[in-house]
Amino acid sequence: MYENLATAAIKRFGRILPNKLFLWFVAFFHKGSLACRQFHPGRAVAAGDKEENGYCFNPETTIGIIFGELTAPYQSERVQAIEDLFADTGLHYRATEYIKEEMWCKFRLNVGNNLPQAVLGAGVGCYRDSMHMKEISNKLREELEAIAAAKGIDIRKADDSSSHGSAVPPSARYSTLQDLDAGRHTEIDMFSGALIRMGKELGIPTPYNEYTYHIIKALEEKMTGNLIIRKMMKA
Repeated sequence: MYENLATAAIKRFGRILPNKLFLWFVAFFHKGSLACRQFHPGRAVAAGDKEENGYCFNPETTIGIIFGELTAPYQSERVQAIEDLFADTGLHYRATEYIKEEMWCKFRLNVGNNLPQAVLGAGVGCYRDSMHMKEISNKLREELEAIAAAKGIDIRKADDSSSHGSAVPPSARYSTLQDLDAGRHTEIDMFSGALIRMGKELGIPTPYNEYTYHIIKALEEKMTGNLIIRKMMKA
């Protein structure tokens, strides 16, 4: 139903957006496969469930699409154009004055929810079933929150609407684990990799993200054959 959404966005926004990166998008799909991204004229990014005919979006299992201007006026011509575009799609969407906070909230979901389960290779129910997995998730989130606070980002402004993610079954596997399952490289550089760099710039330790970064990089090496695991042989 929404397979031409990106094309429609390009055609519509290409006429009203200047050649600068001002309008920001955050999307929350139940597989978490779209991270915080900037919208660029001539390029649109979307995510959903991959099916035989393409990608299918199920609005009933998503928080939706959140968009907005970084600065006032927040109800700009561009925001109104996006609202018009989505009006009859059935998608959940909303404009916000706190798009930067929403992006960091999504960033926190990706780091805290995607990464630990990817290391273990388990469904999202692992956070409910294991106090150890929940603790790892919490520590990853705390490091991100410390960096956000140092940058003056108050994630609490977005907490009520965006911090809990969409309802998913315990077996759900988010995008990082999906990538490993499919033999693809992951987005770890834009998750923990980015946090490590920001932490070093700000003097904030990120030990949980550093470990997670390197273990997922090692899993990628194992996947591509650059890391060979040899079984111990009995004499």
